[in-house]
Amino acid sequence: MRIEDRLMREKGVSLAQSRLMEVIQHTSRARWSDIATALGYSPRTITEALDALERDGLITRTPDPADRRAKTLRLTKKGTHDLAEAQVVRDQVRATMFGALIDGEKDKLVKMLQRMREAVQAIDAEEPLDLPG
Repeated sequence: MRIEDRLMREKGVSLAQSRLMEVIQHTSRARWSDIATALGYSPRTITEALDALERDGLITRTPDPADRRAKTLRLTKKGTHDLAEAQVVRDQVRATMFGALIDGEKDKLVKMLQRMREAVQAIDAEEPLDLPG
């Protein structure tokens, strides 16, 4: 992640910013609360991150026609361009990283990560843990 972030920043978008921007890009009439919910961020963290994206010319906020008190978020042309450039870098880093695996290892890794994701989801859902001893 450190390497991805460094190389993506050279294209104008950090790894953390790309996550926010991808949610905005794929959410129709995205509001800050949609982004906070999708990424599990606190309102303060989201507000500061969106302020930075707007300040850098990567997103715009416009009044929501359905609710004048709310703002919808959109990527600017610069934001769309910079995100696409950063995604290419991210994909290259990941292709190199996963390309180091030999036959069968990638499938095993995916299965292990899925089990870990399920374990984390169980913790998040406050299900009882089956702890040894």
